[in-house]
Amino acid sequence: MSIITNDEEGIKKAGRLLREGRLVAFPTETVYGLGANGLNEEAVKNIFITKGRPQDNPLILHIADKSWLTDIAEEIPEYVNELMDAFWPGPMSIILKAKTEIPRTTTAGLDTVAIRFPNHKIAQAIIAEAGVPIAAPSANLSGRPSPTNFRDCYNDLKDKDVYVFEGGETDIGIESTVILCTSYPPQILRPGKIDENDIKRVVGDVIVGAVDKTVVRSPGQKYGHYMAKKPTLLLDMKPEDADQLLEKIKPNAIFISAEENKYQAKENIVIGSYFDPDQAAKHYFKSLRDADMMDGDMIVIQGFSKEGIGEALFNRMKKSASGKVMEDKDEDWIC
Repeated sequence: MSIITNDEEGIKKAGRLLREGRLVAFPTETVYGLGANGLNEEAVKNIFITKGRPQDNPLILHIADKSWLTDIAEEIPEYVNELMDAFWPGPMSIILKAKTEIPRTTTAGLDTVAIRFPNHKIAQAIIAEAGVPIAAPSANLSGRPSPTNFRDCYNDLKDKDVYVFEGGETDIGIESTVILCTSYPPQILRPGKIDENDIKRVVGDVIVGAVDKTVVRSPGQKYGHYMAKKPTLLLDMKPEDADQLLEKIKPNAIFISAEENKYQAKENIVIGSYFDPDQAAKHYFKSLRDADMMDGDMIVIQGFSKEGIGEALFNRMKKSASGKVMEDKDEDWIC
């Protein structure tokens, strides 16, 4: 692994390496992405190999300008232009029918492809310098929490044949909203910062979840994701109820908590106010990685408000816990 410095020469180097078929990890506003030339089948194959990612898990192509979309997508419904005007550049990925020129390795063998125009100056500059759409899933080993800072990205990829751009922390902390736009109404296949209400305000209607569950068209739909190494449990309850439960059980645990929690576990990692899921989302994946390095038998996560990005944060937390969720302080303890 090699580090690329955060300067003009680094931008040029990253773009050149991507154009030549190498892998480059770089920051976006959501999480760090592991980038490859999305039109180079061998380069894209190396993403799957490096991450240990299943071949049927689709990738997202990242572009540097909306005008690139016409070279990637076969059909662009009129309402998609309204979504792009409202949310691009930004944390929204749209799935459209792919042109035949897009390698089926990139689309995981599907006739559709996800596209995103990131709202991050470094990402935009690197992609523009490369001059090609960049396939870029999160820059972590498959199944692990997505990296939201240079250190975590480096630690996951340090033994791999990749370059990592030294880009600091990301702003949002969880991956983009993925919307299937091949018909109307669109379908949210993966929740993110842009939520159901945001989309409805622009296009009038949206379906939450996939109508056809037999085809996986978005990352985040099928496989285990965002998991720490320690067993993990999510408490989907208010902080005061979680405090009562933990005080009764007193687990040997690291507690990823809200500011409102009073319970003191073996180790506490406070990631924000219960009523501020944006703040919690920004720090959540890092907290999982930090918890893995602490002394404790398990990780207990406090749930947060589901307003705005909170629904997407809950989605990531639930996947981190492999579906182990407690909703009532009087339930039997799950360990």
